[in-house]
Amino acid sequence: MDVFRTENNCLKFHYDAEELWIQPWGANSFRIRATKLAEMPKENWALEMPVEDIVPKIQIEEKRASIINGKIKAVISSYGKLTIYNSKDEILLDEYLRNRLDVFADYCSALDIEAREFKPILGGDYHLSMRFVSNPEEKIYGMGQYQQPYLNLKGTDWHREILRQVFHLLFLLWDMDFYGIILV
Repeated sequence: MDVFRTENNCLKFHYDAEELWIQPWGANSFRIRATKLAEMPKENWALEMPVEDIVPKIQIEEKRASIINGKIKAVISSYGKLTIYNSKDEILLDEYLRNRLDVFADYCSALDIEAREFKPILGGDYHLSMRFVSNPEEKIYGMGQYQQPYLNLKGTDWHREILRQVFHLLFLLWDMDFYGIILV
């Protein structure tokens, strides 16, 4: 069975029990979802605003697949490692993966750390944690201001569950070409 497929302008990856979808979400952006449920949840969550239908460029190869939406590109390996690039082919986000599934990869390691960690929740749902490689030059701002000495939050620990009690919508901005991400 192939791990990659396309459906409704969406690049889909399936490996073991995991399903990952990458689809255009407006100009130059992606909506990326992952689940271990039998089917992808249908809720839009905070993404209620309608977006235009965009036909991305999707390319499926033997060991990887890519999807391009305007100035942004997502590449996923046959082992599930996701990397996001800008229009200059510079890495914006690179999943932190350390295992031995691909012994020729630069991330081959005995640590056995998955990029996406699914923890089961009673009742049949999952809690998903994603890990990304950190760029030593970047600075991360956002999450509001607390009574702390840090404006640049790079290297600090924070938990979304705690911060969610204070904010309705969390936004991070980092200085590497001013890209932002909304956490919902």
